[in-house]
Amino acid sequence: MLDHQKVCLYQKFKCPNRCFEKDPENCPIEKSFGKDLENHLKVCPFETELCQTCGLGVLRRRKAVHNCFKEYKKLLVNQENEVKYLKSNYGANLDI
Repeated sequence: MLDHQKVCLYQKFKCPNRCFEKDPENCPIEKSFGKDLENHLKVCPFETELCQTCGLGVLRRRKAVHNCFKEYKKLLVNQENEVKYLKSNYGANLDI
């Protein structure tokens, strides 16, 4: 019986993206049946998809305004800041 409960399509599940907590007006499914969850995830605005151009994960709701260049620039700046932090706090020789 426990195995059935784990896969039962009529058991209620919360969206794994927690969309209801983040934006209840645009994603009004607080709990849905397992059979509906798959369909919900196909349109959930908080589901992550890979950008076909740069390969980064992008929230579906941000896909239309996603800018590959800006996102990679942010990643680079974050990595540079992390290297500076490690050097200043640990004296690490992290020259690449």
